[in-house]
Amino acid sequence: MKTIRLVALAASLAGLAFGDNNGFETVRIPTAVSPKCINSTTDRVTLSVYRVIVQKTSGFFTSDKKAGVAVIATLNANSIQLGQAGGQPSNVSATTPSVNLLDISGESNGQVFLPLEYPIANRFLLSQSDTQTKTETTNMLVQMYLEKTRGANTFGTMVQDAGTILNALPIPASPYLTAANAFIKFANSSIQDDAKNSGAMLFAQVLIQFADQDYPDVQTCRNNGGDSTGAIAVIAATGRNDKNLLTLGNLDQRYCWRFVTDSAYEIQFAAKPSTGCSNIAESQWNEPSNDYTMMLLTATKTPSNPGAGHLFETLEAGEPVDAGRAAAWAQDLTNSRKLCDSLKVNRRLCGVK
Repeated sequence: MKTIRLVALAASLAGLAFGDNNGFETVRIPTAVSPKCINSTTDRVTLSVYRVIVQKTSGFFTSDKKAGVAVIATLNANSIQLGQAGGQPSNVSATTPSVNLLDISGESNGQVFLPLEYPIANRFLLSQSDTQTKTETTNMLVQMYLEKTRGANTFGTMVQDAGTILNALPIPASPYLTAANAFIKFANSSIQDDAKNSGAMLFAQVLIQFADQDYPDVQTCRNNGGDSTGAIAVIAATGRNDKNLLTLGNLDQRYCWRFVTDSAYEIQFAAKPSTGCSNIAESQWNEPSNDYTMMLLTATKTPSNPGAGHLFETLEAGEPVDAGRAAAWAQDLTNSRKLCDSLKVNRRLCGVK
């Protein structure tokens, strides 16, 4: 029952409101690799959490200095029945809860680093078909919560029990089918009062939209509601109350951003001069005092163009290969490797070897 209680809590939290105007703002971190527009009809995506900084708050850590974190990934899609003339697409969704108990015993008071590094979505195919249905994922909402402790070790025990099933669980390959799993359905509907009164703290939230076609450039893609690959920082309004606590609102326009890997692994900002971000003195860069989470988002074209009955398509599976898409797939793999290599990050967080 402990496992069920935690999953029910995680699943019910996914229904909260989202958006950059709800206490969080997404910021693009420039990298050595040019971003690519993500196409929901042709691409696989990998979304990994890499760096988490949160303010240490009473009641959110166990007595033995553990942090309980729930990561909720909610996918929304259009689904259409194949073989039905004039059939209209329906909206479907799927939620994947993941729970983690993290050791922060080496961290001091104030802001702490949570060692939460894993792919939330690992080479996930946005457009999927079987003999009856075609489903196209249109967006992905990711929410991260610190779970409030209950006594000295109660929560830690609960998370450890749940972790045997859900620890660092990526989105399943067929999430819309998995959503019908009896265990998940029971968890979504169980112990609602307990979930509502848990006091969990939302510390990161991002909504990623997928375009339904290729665009000539990333800006056009974004203008049409799509998103692109690269390093993303989710900046919270909360954090240390000092001069580097940034007020949310147009952070990309007001500041220059970078990620450093020399003396520390952290994002940094500097006031944006009228001449742009290319010649800023080293002394002007600072880490924001805001709580923040850094994520890596990569995408690759699938190398073939499958018909009905093909849920996954890879070169290894022997599917027919489209030469143009195979070339784009190879280039996307190269860029994914370059992204993680340039940030000195394990390549698995970019969905490649």
